[in-house]
Amino acid sequence: MGPRTNATLNVVLGTLRLSDAKRVYTDRLRNYRSLIETKIHRTSFIRDQSYRTT
Repeated sequence: MGPRTNATLNVVLGTLRLSDAKRVYTDRLRNYRSLIETKIHRTSFIRDQSYRTT
């Protein structure tokens, strides 16, 4: 995909801003701290909500 620089991250985050995202989950890359508002940014992992049928 390419390097995760502020410029490349801003392209993706711009889409999230336009969609008025309520929460944004990321890994713990430092760049995100300055690019995403603290009130919507989460770094915790999302548990898989799928289930298996037998």
